[in-house]
Amino acid sequence: MCLRLAIAYMSGYESYPLIFMWSEEVTMGLLELFLLAIGLSMDAFAVSVCKGLAMQKVNFRSAAICGVWFGGFQALMPFIGYLLGAGFEKYINAVASWIAFVLLALIFSSLFSWTPGLKTVSPGLSIVICTVAAAAICAALFPVKEEREAA
Repeated sequence: MCLRLAIAYMSGYESYPLIFMWSEEVTMGLLELFLLAIGLSMDAFAVSVCKGLAMQKVNFRSAAICGVWFGGFQALMPFIGYLLGAGFEKYINAVASWIAFVLLALIFSSLFSWTPGLKTVSPGLSIVICTVAAAAICAALFPVKEEREAA
């Protein structure tokens, strides 16, 4: 779905905000499911490797218990996220542009903190630059429709 939104945006549908472009199709494609599965399994793999290295005695019972816990939580978390997302959708949509603005400002501020050449910029100027850049991107993604005055 995300890839389809990006392709639609790049192919000439600039008048629609990319984040809120909606289609009748609500299923994910095979690529999106595959990427989600890989992303969800990475943390479980890292934790299971560390857990396996920390075990004094490795046997099938303890490995199976560990696998059931990890698998159960990996299945439960996306389901809880779906339920919370469906429940809070109307509240989040009301402030989505502000959420995007704050996230973009945080990303730009970290850019000034971690990029070697930009570390020399004063904190006040970096705040101004981050605010203007985030506001410009949000204005492009979330345009406000003008109201016509009755003549």
